[in-house]
Amino acid sequence: MNGVTSKLLKCCKLPNILGNSSRTAAHWNKDWMPGPYPVTPEQRLAAAKKYNLLPEEYEPDPDGYGDYPKLPDVSGDTRDSTHNWDFPELKKEYGEPMHVYANFISEDRWDINHNEKQQIHPLKQTAMYIGVLLAIFIPYHFLNDKKTSLAHAKRHYPADGVHYKYP
Repeated sequence: MNGVTSKLLKCCKLPNILGNSSRTAAHWNKDWMPGPYPVTPEQRLAAAKKYNLLPEEYEPDPDGYGDYPKLPDVSGDTRDSTHNWDFPELKKEYGEPMHVYANFISEDRWDINHNEKQQIHPLKQTAMYIGVLLAIFIPYHFLNDKKTSLAHAKRHYPADGVHYKYP
């Protein structure tokens, strides 16, 4: 950049395009980094505000995650699918803190709240598996000797006796 351009940039104030409010209002990874475990009530209040929780709702996670809140174990399958979520693919609202195990209990993975019995009993599943294997093996075993191609004809030689084939 030459000297004239730099002097023009210094004298004319340009609007701050990159620092507008839509870019600076977001939560970044550094904002969600857990701090030290809160000891005093003031630290608990600051941590609750940091994670957008009410002070009476906030309880720090005791498993060594610092001031990160202990959130209820609710997976994505359990959450309401008809609600108008801000992030429908994650079923999350803007500013809602993520669970510590969010990678494990998302909608396409493990359902931590799944308490229902299996729809098909395991013995019935095993019987169905063996039945399919037998349904494939038994017809193969008994019908294997039935050939689907025509038998080859006997070779025809011009006369009786030994015949040699030369290349």
